[in-house]
Amino acid sequence: MLPVSGNRRSSAKETSPEKDIKNFYSEELRYGTIAMECLVGEIQKKGGERRYLRAKYFGGGKVLRTNDSLLEIGLKNINFAEAYFSEEKIPVDGKDVGGIVGRKIFFIIRENKVLCKELEISDSANVLYSETQYREKLIHQDTSGSVELF
Repeated sequence: MLPVSGNRRSSAKETSPEKDIKNFYSEELRYGTIAMECLVGEIQKKGGERRYLRAKYFGGGKVLRTNDSLLEIGLKNINFAEAYFSEEKIPVDGKDVGGIVGRKIFFIIRENKVLCKELEISDSANVLYSETQYREKLIHQDTSGSVELF
């Protein structure tokens, strides 16, 4: 039997920091929860068994030089991943999270291998502008409907 692998990329919705991280279906966490459940479901459709799942996760760096706490979602993403894998009892085989740099991830499915390359620090005003625009789009986006997997 060939191993079944998958990945997902998500971003926590911005909210106040006092929200309960354990409420996986709260407004700010449901994106990650739904995406993870869809990923697990797709793995199971391909023959994978939940009891054999293993996790590796990456990211959550503070890549923008700003004092805007609403743009600092990396820690929320890290906290979500840690809480989700703990709650679902999915063993974590590796992680590279936090810091001040972004990462480029290479996912080698057949070898069950992930390569993680740290990117150079960017103080680009263009990146900050793009992230601010993206945040505004997410705030006003309709959250009903289906999940898009990519």
